[in-house]
Amino acid sequence: MNCTCSRSMKSLYPGDQYVDWVGVDAYNWGPYQASGWQSPEKMLKPFLDKLADIAPNKPIAIPEIAAVPEGGDKTQWVRDMAGFTSYYVGPRGQRIHLISYFNARKNEQVAGGAIREIGFAVFETKQQVGSTAWTDQGDSGKGTYYTFPSYKALIGGWANYIGANRDGHNPRLLTNSQFWGKE
Repeated sequence: MNCTCSRSMKSLYPGDQYVDWVGVDAYNWGPYQASGWQSPEKMLKPFLDKLADIAPNKPIAIPEIAAVPEGGDKTQWVRDMAGFTSYYVGPRGQRIHLISYFNARKNEQVAGGAIREIGFAVFETKQQVGSTAWTDQGDSGKGTYYTFPSYKALIGGWANYIGANRDGHNPRLLTNSQFWGKE
């Protein structure tokens, strides 16, 4: 994980009266950054523990997670993320309540200064991920998407997370109470 801020996390926290959620992003850049391929636990645990100490009464989120397919096993990384985030307990008993996968391919500057298309996406073409199809029958209408099998399994197994697909409806819709971190 690449952190360039010279100030402490605690000094950046404005106070409980201004914050509803605390969170940290986790991008596994693999060979495109000096940190190399990293496990979800190595990337997240130190930062989640600090957040849990700084804001012990706030729900914890990982607003964006993603991994590149180069330099390691992206499918296994997604499985490992599911395991780590399911079992993580902060120093004061906090748990992770919200996770969002950053689903995009984008041009980024990588180690050495080159610009390259980075494949963070989990919804890809059939050739890239195999024949695992996801048929959307939610509010947005019907459509078929191809996704990494581990991601499809991960979403189905996240029943404890806010917005999880508990009743077969669109898993991306949250209640106001869930959005404000009260559920």
